[in-house]
Amino acid sequence: MAKDYFSKRDKSLGITWAKLHQYIFLNSNLHLSCVPLKTRKAFIEKMYMRLPNPESTSPQKGSLYISALTPSKNLESSSLNKYIKYIYEAQDSIQSRFENVRDLLIGKYRKNRLETENWNYKTHPDILAFKAIWEELVPVSALEEYNEDLEGVLTDILNEIPLDNIPAKNLQINDRFSTLISNHEYSLVLAIFSIIASTLFCFGCGNEPLSEADYKLHTLVLPPVPEREESSELKKARKFVQNKAGTLDELYQELTIPLNNKSEAGDAYYLLAKYTFEINKDESLTDKEHQLLTQKLDKYLSNSIKNGNRHAIRLKNEKNAANLLIQARAIFNGANQSNYRSIQDCCKYCLQILDFSPSVNAKFCGEASYILYKYIKLGLYISPTGETSQDYLNLSHRLGYPLAKDEWTACNIFSIEPQFERAHINKAGVCFANAKNMISETFARTVPDSWRTENGFISEYSIASVTKQLYENGRLRFLFIDDNYRKNLQDFFSLMQLLKEEASPETVENYEIFLRHDYEKAKSLVDTALKHLSDYQIAVYILDDNKQAAQQLLSYHPLFYPVKSINFNALSEQVKQADKSGFKRPILNFIILGSTHVAEWLVREAFWMMGFKDNLIENRITILADNGKIFESNIKSKCPGMANGNLEIKNIDFPSIKGINVDYHSPALYQELNTLLNLTQYNYFAIATESDEENLSLAIKVRELLIRNFISNKKSQDLIFSPPVAFLCRNDNLSWISKELIVEEEEEGDRWFNTWNLIPFGEISNRYSFNNITGGTFEKLARCIHYQYNGVSPEEIYAPDSNEHTEKWKKATQDYYLRQYNQDSSYSSALSMPYRIFQFQDQQGNQIIPSAWNIRETTVFSSVNHLMELSKRLWHFKSITVNQELAIAEWEHARWVKWMVSRGWMPANIDEVVFAIEQGNPRQQLFVAKLHPCICSYNDLKILQNALLTRCNMKKDFFTYDLLNIRDTQKLLALEWIHTTPKEPEKDL
Repeated sequence: MAKDYFSKRDKSLGITWAKLHQYIFLNSNLHLSCVPLKTRKAFIEKMYMRLPNPESTSPQKGSLYISALTPSKNLESSSLNKYIKYIYEAQDSIQSRFENVRDLLIGKYRKNRLETENWNYKTHPDILAFKAIWEELVPVSALEEYNEDLEGVLTDILNEIPLDNIPAKNLQINDRFSTLISNHEYSLVLAIFSIIASTLFCFGCGNEPLSEADYKLHTLVLPPVPEREESSELKKARKFVQNKAGTLDELYQELTIPLNNKSEAGDAYYLLAKYTFEINKDESLTDKEHQLLTQKLDKYLSNSIKNGNRHAIRLKNEKNAANLLIQARAIFNGANQSNYRSIQDCCKYCLQILDFSPSVNAKFCGEASYILYKYIKLGLYISPTGETSQDYLNLSHRLGYPLAKDEWTACNIFSIEPQFERAHINKAGVCFANAKNMISETFARTVPDSWRTENGFISEYSIASVTKQLYENGRLRFLFIDDNYRKNLQDFFSLMQLLKEEASPETVENYEIFLRHDYEKAKSLVDTALKHLSDYQIAVYILDDNKQAAQQLLSYHPLFYPVKSINFNALSEQVKQADKSGFKRPILNFIILGSTHVAEWLVREAFWMMGFKDNLIENRITILADNGKIFESNIKSKCPGMANGNLEIKNIDFPSIKGINVDYHSPALYQELNTLLNLTQYNYFAIATESDEENLSLAIKVRELLIRNFISNKKSQDLIFSPPVAFLCRNDNLSWISKELIVEEEEEGDRWFNTWNLIPFGEISNRYSFNNITGGTFEKLARCIHYQYNGVSPEEIYAPDSNEHTEKWKKATQDYYLRQYNQDSSYSSALSMPYRIFQFQDQQGNQIIPSAWNIRETTVFSSVNHLMELSKRLWHFKSITVNQELAIAEWEHARWVKWMVSRGWMPANIDEVVFAIEQGNPRQQLFVAKLHPCICSYNDLKILQNALLTRCNMKKDFFTYDLLNIRDTQKLLALEWIHTTPKEPEKDL
């Protein structure tokens, strides 16, 4: 019985384990090992159960295939012998086992792609493993020299394949192996035969047609069909396609002979598919004609694939990948990120794109792996083969997907200490610093190589050393970054005096000056110094460590994260019915632990960043500190408009601020947190005491208390989307390691139970690297906002047919740097851009912000690539109406009002404004008293505008500029004022 079956199976494909054992291993004419494995059981065990690692010199216990070939994980199982027999004889009853091996091989291909590029039959790890065993058992197979006996046996096996009766004939196995045999690569041929014997039904055995997965396996393990001299008919047909010389039917006639030639049929069908694809692009065709052409395209591609044409396989894969990516994007960019089933489908589509072999274009794979990274990072998807979010981020970055680059740089975890990247600038320059400290050391590690001098990357600041450089007309950066702020200010004044005496207005445009100081104490002094050089354009940046740390957190990791899943369209309807139903608005609570200068700036900056269109959410700021009430009082004394009841403006919702006295090391902290958690589910925590280590310890404690609360109250949703917990950490090493802080007894990862999920902010490197010291991407955006408000369009940056800047652009640039108020105002507007785009929604509630967004990511709103992506997404929001733009313009006015209040300004009524103007004040605002009449409701601006005209003959437009700025949001996100290049002058003919 077994013999008859054995004979029958041999008539199909013939490359079975039985045939390899009998024809090769038991062949007395070949040089075999000293201890031949006579029995089939011993032979199969050698192949499967001791398959070595190709990178190891010793055999590896276990088997690459045992889990797929046997239903039991126990290698000693009594069923193992039965399955060895079935594998050896290739019985129909275990067809599913052969398919399991196929799927295992394909799955390993996916995992391999995460670490290396594509591999094929010559680098396939399992082929290399089988190759090593054959070279051990049949040493002559390892020699790259002609062996008549071995080559004869291999040729006999191939020649016995009946090409007329089985589906496998289209694989052209004889042709595929001919080159390997002629090159005497015998062990490689045997290794591929071993893969075929392990996946027999996937190579044409049985009655079922070959599947897509089968062809995928063939692409991975079979050599390509060797190239041959093309027939004249095929060459003529290629020219026909290239020149578009006729109809599809005429091309078919040209290919009559190649279509009937097995060695050229694959290429012939591919030419038909390619030509059909081009014809189908014609938009003048009817729907019926398109449908018929699509059917022909699928047919020609299928026939070309069956004949082993790799171009056809890739074309079909790319077609499928494009469709899969459309489906994945629809879910990934959708508004509803709580639909678990949809997210699983999205990730499956992405895995299919990565599994295609031959692999599809890198742009498909890069985006697919990026989507997988985002969902795994959020804890919403678990890879079936164990890959982490970092694995997919690495792959996406390696494939060149733009959004992955910045995130990979920010969060790659290949080192214990942070790795600093030098900026890339072609033009040379010199950096001067007035101190050697941690800041200068960090900055020096990021200075471009082109700026290196004999003294290193930073030169010591002195009047003498600077004077030598003033006449070089080069780029200069001056860093006044001593811990002694008075010294920084004195060095700044001495430099300004030197520039006034020795430098020309043209040279200083290449100079940048950085003054480390308290912003509010230094800004008037800096403005006064610049006033003495009003004809010069000098870029001066005040570096306030405390203010910038707070701004970094609130712009990189925006406060609206906890409420991003709210359906604002539905909420708007509920608010409209509030009086009837008693509905209360959701509360967003920003909870700050600390009473430091950073904590103060967190309160003041959050005051104007918090806020939502139509006031749909109530905003609160809560301060927990041992002197919380006094701290609250001190802030409100600086900014009286922030005190409850001091300022009430119609339609502008001011966040409430409350200080609570709490001892962090007492049970009172847990009690206060529980009270706050019972108040609202939308919370955001920030810890800002004096000590980095204390901040980290407190952040861990807060996370512990949060998890306890969620477990006790069975809040599963809060476990998945846990409130952000950020902590001030100036030390780069501590910040770096805390991003992947592991939980005891758990693998580090992305889910609520195996990560602390903390957000460090305020790192020295983030604020004092070469690229970020000016303000990074947000500073570029700030300059674009300044130009836009000053009426400079992207087309007006350069003069026509010239690379010279226009006078209009020069004046706007000089104004930007001349007063710190202009920089602070524009930079604050840039920092609020994430909050602005959060307000954009279409009729279905879809938002422009990334739906699959993890709060810990530092680049989503702070890198050029991500701003470009947000710009593209906004451009696709076709349904944004004029009324929506007006609503966002009203939101922007409210934001500006709260920003002014956070800077200590108060409103002036119309009578006060008229009186001040009559007494000589030239403007409607009074800087010396910090009084501004525009600190009012959006609708009251019209009343103010009319009063200024009738009573003071002052023409003002308080609406157009804001509205135009809102409408230019897409251009601002694209940084069009920065990326515009001069037009090439037209050449005379």
